[in-house]
Amino acid sequence: MFFNNEKGRSMVEMLGVLAIVGVLSVAGIMGYTVAMRKYRANEIAQAVSMLAVAAKTDNGGYGITSDKGYTDLLEADRNPSGATSITAKSANDKFDNKINVVVETSELCKAVANIFGTSSSNPLYVSSSGCEDSPYTLEVTVK
Repeated sequence: MFFNNEKGRSMVEMLGVLAIVGVLSVAGIMGYTVAMRKYRANEIAQAVSMLAVAAKTDNGGYGITSDKGYTDLLEADRNPSGATSITAKSANDKFDNKINVVVETSELCKAVANIFGTSSSNPLYVSSSGCEDSPYTLEVTVK
């Protein structure tokens, strides 16, 4: 008859478990980072859309007459998370208002630009991209 004196796990088994937990943790953190970037980009895009409507309807529908920030036009107490500033620039006429968006990271800047697109047939589109150099700035054109 054989007696097994094994009373625990081997070091190789423990290292294998730790390696699996480590890989799953890294994958989870990367997934969380991507999800938060998408959330922030959508929040900023929604804020820009609301600001575009507010800018177009300000001054009796003739657009804004002076540069106004997100907190000025929408009476919000803060900018959306990830955005340093969002400012509507006054236009010469009521067409083609510009909204400048300054965000914290290049990846977030590119994600917001992808939401709006670059086609001038869209009501809101990115006319120039400044996502390469800090400060990461987008200029969104409002038709």
